[in-house]
Amino acid sequence: MKIRRQRHYDRQSINKWLKARGEDLISEQSDLAFIIPGVAAAQLLLCEQNTYIFDSLVTNPLVSSPTRDKALNALIVHMLDASCGARIVAFSADSNLISRAQSLGFKAQPHVVLTYHKG
Repeated sequence: MKIRRQRHYDRQSINKWLKARGEDLISEQSDLAFIIPGVAAAQLLLCEQNTYIFDSLVTNPLVSSPTRDKALNALIVHMLDASCGARIVAFSADSNLISRAQSLGFKAQPHVVLTYHKG
């Protein structure tokens, strides 16, 4: 699987995958955004010096599950390498994604999630 940096024209395909999954569309592309064309995409957002947030990880729902699974692992490993040792924070309530991340070296941390929405 060929991994490359996302280009501006990839956003259309990625947003199509997100829409098919009922997820929010991406509006901006980060400096660390990669894609396996036609299969999966991911991006990290720099939130403070030497710390990234895993902002987006999405697959094409029309691709077979084994291919998507392989692509996700490849993308995560590539993102870890591309981050050059920076701290990466990821949030998920999906048990499959949590297991995948832990199998690739992420450590679970105790945390509190606070939200605020005026309105």
